[in-house]
Amino acid sequence: MNNPIPLILRGALCALAFSSYHLQAAPTDADDSAVRLDIELQDDSRLVGKSPDDMLTFHSTVMGDMKLPWTGIRSIENPRGANTLQLMEFNGDLIAVQFPANVLHLETEFGPTDLPVKLIRSVKVTIPPRRKPAPGSASANQTGWRLSIELRDGAHVIANGLADTMTFHSFAMGDLKLTWDGIRSIEYAETNTDTARLTVTNGDIYEVQFAVPSLGLETSFGKTELPVKLIRSVKAVPLAAWANEIPFINGSFELIKNHAPLAANTSTSITPGETWLTGWTVAGPGGPSVAVQNGTISGLAPYEGRQWLVFNQGNSAPGGSVSQTFNTEMGVCYKVSFAVELIGSGNVSITASALASDKAVIASKLCVPTVSQTWTLFDFNFTATSPETTLIFLDSSPSPAQMVDIALDGVTVTDCETDFSQLKLDKN
Repeated sequence: MNNPIPLILRGALCALAFSSYHLQAAPTDADDSAVRLDIELQDDSRLVGKSPDDMLTFHSTVMGDMKLPWTGIRSIENPRGANTLQLMEFNGDLIAVQFPANVLHLETEFGPTDLPVKLIRSVKVTIPPRRKPAPGSASANQTGWRLSIELRDGAHVIANGLADTMTFHSFAMGDLKLTWDGIRSIEYAETNTDTARLTVTNGDIYEVQFAVPSLGLETSFGKTELPVKLIRSVKAVPLAAWANEIPFINGSFELIKNHAPLAANTSTSITPGETWLTGWTVAGPGGPSVAVQNGTISGLAPYEGRQWLVFNQGNSAPGGSVSQTFNTEMGVCYKVSFAVELIGSGNVSITASALASDKAVIASKLCVPTVSQTWTLFDFNFTATSPETTLIFLDSSPSPAQMVDIALDGVTVTDCETDFSQLKLDKN
C-alpha cells in the first residue's frame, strides 16, 4: 500500500483551507518513457508525477469497473471538487468515473502518494513522443463503422456493436432487424420514454423500441452491456470519418472544465472567449453577458438537469452568444429543439441559427417568449451543406432590457421527423 501523502505535500494541500501557499513540483525524470501527469489542484497548486501502473482502474456508473491504459487518456477534469470526475479519452469518450478509495495513486519527487480526488481540479496526460496512444476504441470488430453514443447524463462513448445486427419493434412495421451499416441514427426526443426515432441510411424514419434491454458494445474498456435506458442517441459513423467525429454535446449545459465548482442555487458569469462550458464557445460585445445558473434561483428552475443559461443578466448589452460546431452529413435534414424562458417583463429575444463551414446562414429562428416564468419550447430545421455546422444562440434583444432576462436550456440536435400521416407502406 502507498504511503500517506508526504508531509510537504500535505502542507501544500492544506492551502485549500489555511493559506495562500502554492506548490510547484518539478517533473520527475527517473523514467523519460513514462506517461507524465500534470495535476492542478483546487487551490491552484500544481503537481507533476506519474502513475505507478500502466493502467488506470476506475468505476463508471455506466460501464461498471474498468481499466484503461494511461496512453488512451487525454485528461481528467473535476471542476466541482467531488469524488466523481470527468474522464476524456483520445477517441472522444467523455464519461463520469470514480477511483477506488477516492484516491489517485502517484509517484512524485516526494515518493509514492495517494492523492484524494476531491483535491484535484484537472489531470493532463502527456505521452512521450516515442510512445503511441492506445487505440481509442475496440479493434477486434473492424466492420467499417463506429457507434457514436451520447448518454442522458451528457457523457459520450465510441464503440463497436458486439452483434452485426440490431432488432427493434416498429409500431408501423412490426419487428425489424437491421445491420449497423443500414442505420444512420437512433434518437430519443424525450427523456422519460422508451420510444426512439430510428433513421435508416435511405432516409426512412420509424418510431421503435429496442427489442433488448441493453446494447452489447465493444469499447476501449472492453466488452460491456449498456442499458438502453441510459442512451440519448446512437449515430453510426463510417470508419473513415470516425477519427474526425465531433458530436453535438452538453445541450443541457451540465458539463464544465477547468473551472471552480458552481455552487448550488447560484449564478456564474462567462466572459467572452472563456471555454470552461464544455463544448460551447462564448462571445459578446464585451464583458460578461451570459451566465450559468446552477439549480433553482428566485423560484426559477432549470428546464432539465441542474444548469441553464441566462442572457442579459445584470442589464448587460445584447449581443452575447454561445455556439458549438459539430459534424453533419451534407444533404441531411436536422432538427434543433430547445427551451427559452422569459424572466421578468420586457422585450427580449434569442435568435438561433445554423451556419455552414463558410459561415453562411443555413437557417435561423427568432424566439420571443411572451409568458414570464415559463419555459417555452422552440425548434427549427436545417439541411446541412457542409461536413461541419455551427449552432449559435444570440441574445437579439433590441436594447439593454431593465429588470428582464432571457434563459436557454435543453438544446438537442436530431434528425428531422417524418410526417407519419403521409407515410405509405409497401405491403409487398
